Amino acid sequence: KVWIPCNAVTGRKDDERISQMIQEAEETGGLESLTDRIITFEEEVRLVPDILQSEEVLYFPVFSTAEEMGEYGEQVSKVESSFLDAMHMAEHNEKDLAGILINAFSTPFIIPKELFAVIAGMPSALEKENQE
Repeated sequence: KVWIPCNAVTGRKDDERISQMIQEAEETGGLESLTDRIITFEEEVRLVPDILQSEEVLYFPVFSTAEEMGEYGEQVSKVESSFLDAMHMAEHNEKDLAGILINAFSTPFIIPKELFAVIAGMPSALEKENQE
């Protein structure tokens, strides 16, 4: 399992409502009044995986734990997924990604997209265990 950082994308109506809440908060005492406020969305919320860029190269970031994201994790939504599902998302991303970047902010490790097919074809540890 890995953790995938995502950005929440809301619908137009909800965007307008949130903008209005922010504007009202700024006019009446500051954004701190929105802290711990629960917001219910009326429209579908999509979670879009975040992409990290190093110079001109784009990576699909994943993390071994939510804590590995550090401060970055406070700015994004987090989704737990299998590594193979994350690899599939990276492979089918609309951007030209160089690969998957694991634990970008502590002990970074890059899996180039050229290895995706090899990894997908590898038997899992569970399959090996069942064969014994």
